[in-house]
Amino acid sequence: MKNVKFTLPGGEKVIQVPSGLTILEAAVAHGVPIQYGCRKGGCGRCRVVAKAAHGELTPPTDAELKHLGKQGLSQGLRLACQSSFVPGATSGSISEVIQTIEPFDTGDLGWSFDATFQVGREAMAYLRQGLNESAAQKIAEIIHSISQVDAVAITDPEKILGFTG
Repeated sequence: MKNVKFTLPGGEKVIQVPSGLTILEAAVAHGVPIQYGCRKGGCGRCRVVAKAAHGELTPPTDAELKHLGKQGLSQGLRLACQSSFVPGATSGSISEVIQTIEPFDTGDLGWSFDATFQVGREAMAYLRQGLNESAAQKIAEIIHSISQVDAVAITDPEKILGFTG
């Protein structure tokens, strides 16, 4: 386990991250309110970076090299969506994860964890009814309003169950 301090626009939170999880996965599991990030790290939109002592984190991926560049990686910055701690890393220091507060374009909102979880929370009541036309229409409206895309359609193999936009 490694102690990680999250510095976010709303404050700070310290959690313990076990080996094997990415830092971002551990944050989600502990309820840290990450707004911008992706699970796979290939999107290039991640605004969440991790600072740790050299050798504590897994080796950089090609996406990280492209996104942060060698200079950022040499300064100890890593994308939290790709970083996990090396098993057996023993450091007394607390690693830090920083979420920048630069706003995304509305087109990037669909990539945020915050929007994804908001859709899930609001759609849950309708999903419990089963996937029928009434529930699908409400869920399409929820997705449309939160993700700010032009249109949303929910279909089954034969017909459109819900549509908005």
